[in-house]
Amino acid sequence: MTIKKLTASFGTLQNEELRLTEGLNIVEAPNETGKSTWCAFIRAMLYGIDTADRDKTGYLSAKTRYRPWSGQPMEGKMEVVFQGRSLTLQRKAQGNYPMRDFSAFYTGTSEVLPQFTDKTVGEMLTGVSEPIFERSAFIRQSGLAVSQTAELEKRIAALVSTGEESISYSEVDSLLRGWLRRRKYNQRGLLPAVEGEARQVREKLEAIDRANEQLAELRQEKERMEKYRDEFLRESEMLERFERKKARESYNSAVAELEAAQKTFDEALFELTKHGDMPGRQDIAEIRELLERLAACDAVYAAAFSRSEQMKKTLDSLGEAKGIYVFRSMTADEAEERANRAAAEYVEADKGKVRVFDIKTIIAFIAALAAGVSGALVPLGTPAYVAAGVFALAGAVFLLINSSKHRRAAISAEKRAAILKEYGVSSVSELLALVREYKEVYYKEDAAATAFDAAQEEASQAEERLEEVKSALIIKLKKLDPATEDVSRAPALVARTEKYLDTLEISEARLGAAKKLVETLAGGLDLELLLDESEDEDSAEIQEPKYSRAEIAASFKYAEKQLMAINSSLSMAQGELKSLGDPVVLRTKAAELDERLKELNTQYDAIALAIDTLSEANTDIQSRFAPLLSARAGEIMAELTGGRYESVTFDKKLSAEAEKAGDSASRSMLYLSEGATDQLYLALRLAVCELVLPDEEPCPIILDDALSSFDDTRMKLALDFLKKTSENRQVILFTCHSREGNYFDGVRDVNIVKLR
Repeated sequence: MTIKKLTASFGTLQNEELRLTEGLNIVEAPNETGKSTWCAFIRAMLYGIDTADRDKTGYLSAKTRYRPWSGQPMEGKMEVVFQGRSLTLQRKAQGNYPMRDFSAFYTGTSEVLPQFTDKTVGEMLTGVSEPIFERSAFIRQSGLAVSQTAELEKRIAALVSTGEESISYSEVDSLLRGWLRRRKYNQRGLLPAVEGEARQVREKLEAIDRANEQLAELRQEKERMEKYRDEFLRESEMLERFERKKARESYNSAVAELEAAQKTFDEALFELTKHGDMPGRQDIAEIRELLERLAACDAVYAAAFSRSEQMKKTLDSLGEAKGIYVFRSMTADEAEERANRAAAEYVEADKGKVRVFDIKTIIAFIAALAAGVSGALVPLGTPAYVAAGVFALAGAVFLLINSSKHRRAAISAEKRAAILKEYGVSSVSELLALVREYKEVYYKEDAAATAFDAAQEEASQAEERLEEVKSALIIKLKKLDPATEDVSRAPALVARTEKYLDTLEISEARLGAAKKLVETLAGGLDLELLLDESEDEDSAEIQEPKYSRAEIAASFKYAEKQLMAINSSLSMAQGELKSLGDPVVLRTKAAELDERLKELNTQYDAIALAIDTLSEANTDIQSRFAPLLSARAGEIMAELTGGRYESVTFDKKLSAEAEKAGDSASRSMLYLSEGATDQLYLALRLAVCELVLPDEEPCPIILDDALSSFDDTRMKLALDFLKKTSENRQVILFTCHSREGNYFDGVRDVNIVKLR
């Protein structure tokens, strides 16, 4: 399938048109001008809008996000070439459902194609469902990573098994786990229900046994109560004496408790009010809040101070690095200007180089020498003699000129050497490289100085906040102890005050209870009898009775009604036995339920085994798919990195590792740079496209700013690969940069579209 033309009223697009070609299409547009909207429009034309999606906090559904700003209905057309014929897809609003009214027809005709429907058109044209298209051919900058879905699992399983795409591992696993939960999930399901029913049957059988035991106990109870009736008479007299003894002890104990509670209360009140008004729980809460704020401020200050120290070390280190350069007292611009000036001087001095013995000088020297020799051999005054003199004079002049050039060449060489020596370099190129190094150190030092100033300011502000909290805390602590000058005493003062507040509250409660008890004992009993010490003379012989007064009184009534009570109890026990049911029937039902439990447990174990077996099979499928994906992604990664990385491996969750050429081990993507990570995920995406997308009638690959984080070198390698990919399938690259288009400027088979 190839997309040829798009016409959209969609989001920011107001009846906008985009024309595309086969092969590689580069669509340039600044940010916020509709690149991502065009991408979303293509997906909406293929697969429609999910009208069930709802807006949430921090999230807008597609039907809201891409509602046309003009107020027009959300609609559009897409012209494609499919199976050699040009088709037009059209989507309009259907009532409140955007893009729901769908039609497809041959371009230029009104012949409707009923086989293409709102739900099926995307999968028929691309060969894959929307989840697979989203995770393969639809590549965004923020979505380079690949995640698994049931649809992608089906396609992966089809690649490495029988080709069946009707069901995925996660769907079967979900189905089996549903069966498993139906039998048992926590305390629900068939197993717990049958277990509960079996437990009820066993409880009824146990209740029958208990009822029989109760009948025997009732018969024994009658004999036991008759035996103890006489004992209750003796206990009655002993109870009277014991109660008087306990009343005296209780009264004396209550008085002692009252005195002790009053003393504790007075001591706690004194400690709390000796410095002025008594502090309350609110004061303690405010101090605790200030302590928490103090700890937080102290942590912030410590972190800020640590960052300031680290920044200072960095700044000092850069200062030391800067000090080794001859430009150390200059700014970066001054250093560059001075180096450029020195280079210019060197070049100017280099122009002073001359040849000391050129061809003219050698000829003049030979002519002068020949003239001198011939002049010595001819008579004076003859023309030959005059000519010899002229040549000799010309040779002397050329020799004088050559001597002057020699001196200038020496001066020029000395000047060049002095320039290079001043900067400690051996050539102008070394001088320019030196100033570049200096500028880099200079700018790093400048940035470090700015960061250091910011860190110092942060530390200063943190320290001010810390001191403010300390001052507020000291004011609060002085209410607890005016002598407090240090916040370090806060925990001890708070603990001490809380201890006395707790003591005050407890002692106050004790004091009230003790007063009430004393008043009750004094008001409800004979105080003179309570204070009669003669009662205590034989108190050692008085033992605690076995029964209370109520038990003794009730024993007589119980004795009179014993037979009636036993008969009534026997009747109730027999009625309960009848209501519980026939023990034989209950035991038969218990056996049936045990058999049902055995069957359900067998099913539960079989389903659990099936889940484990399915998991092992899925792991095997993933392990067979991973080498295919790793091999192709490794080849693509090698091309995207220019051979820097030569292999890639993935696990079943598509987590990646890459091996650099020449390394002995692969590295997790967590150790890679951001650019290398994006290259790795782009290689994975493109490999997934090749493996899971159908080869026949290949669908386009759409990239939305997917190369924006790539540097120029990575971008060129990626573009070269996409160009090669576009030979087999259409590639549409949306970008906010012009560098991609510039790279293919003048290339005929690359369509570069510049949006407004």
